[in-house]
Amino acid sequence: MSNFDEKKLKDCATEDGVQKIVASAVIARDDTFFLARRCQGDFLPGLVELPGGTLEEGEKIFDGLHREILEETGLKITKVVSYIGSFDYLSTSNFKARQFNFLVEVEEGEVIIDPEEHDEYYFLTKEEILEGNYRISDNTREVLEMIF
Repeated sequence: MSNFDEKKLKDCATEDGVQKIVASAVIARDDTFFLARRCQGDFLPGLVELPGGTLEEGEKIFDGLHREILEETGLKITKVVSYIGSFDYLSTSNFKARQFNFLVEVEEGEVIIDPEEHDEYYFLTKEEILEGNYRISDNTREVLEMIF
């Protein structure tokens, strides 16, 4: 993938003091985008977000992306189309986190969300995302707007 250099991304994150790396996916299906709502009682309850999660120690970004999407959605990535960009935030443990976002294609299949992390999922249109009726962070909205 020409617009993605894992070493450069990780080196830049380290230089910026990032302590936690997260890989997330934009999953598009028939002009809709997959988003999941965080469970009540969890970090940022009710927030509607892209699926993804923290890389394990020594894990490569793509490996973590594939693992996290399978764990959080039950869907298998068939292709990473492009690197969309990143944003930083403070994690629950006050670590500086950087979320790397990728546009992906997945196999057809039933979505199975992890009930420990998400209590609902949606396939939203561009219009539904922009209307503001769902609690989506500005960072996530900006990532999605990059591919609209």
